[in-house]
Amino acid sequence: MVKSLVNKVVSWFSLSDESSLGDETRILGPFFDGHWYRRQFSEFALPDTTPLIHHYLIHGWASHYSPFPLFDEAWYQDQLKGRRERRPGLVDYIEVGYRESLSPHPLFIPEFYEAQVSGPISKGQSLLEHYVKIGHQQGISPHPLFDETWYKKTNFGAADQGIPGLIHYITAGWHIGLSPHPRISADFLEKLVRSSG
Repeated sequence: MVKSLVNKVVSWFSLSDESSLGDETRILGPFFDGHWYRRQFSEFALPDTTPLIHHYLIHGWASHYSPFPLFDEAWYQDQLKGRRERRPGLVDYIEVGYRESLSPHPLFIPEFYEAQVSGPISKGQSLLEHYVKIGHQQGISPHPLFDETWYKKTNFGAADQGIPGLIHYITAGWHIGLSPHPRISADFLEKLVRSSG
């Protein structure tokens, strides 16, 4: 069913259909963020008339452009080596990858996350979807080095509580030096980045 939905979605977009932008997030669930996808390109690399979901499904995935802050295309493709034919990572993840406990991002460990979930997870729902929709509100952390509750309490205003902490960290917090965990200082992270660069 998911495979036919993805094929249907691809057929709905044409290379000149800019009016459909914005619907891709609703159709593919919470996993495609057009603003995130577009900001990976230089100013002139992606024409304004290119529907973003179409670009990702046809070209972007092969160049490791990520469709969502919590879905790292290169990281995911690395896990697929030798498993099956290469295709868009997001499609693979939605269809089968989440059932194989493949990790969508280096800061999302499915086994670690699942061990914290107390109730049932809806049939067909990935752990990533669970985190984005409700898990972050329950304070479930996606990685041992990211403390969801602490991060939000320390860095968020009341208006930001609906945002998953890890999305905030990846899109903004990391860049301004926020710490992801009470035992990891921003100074330590800065030194780590400098030493690896």
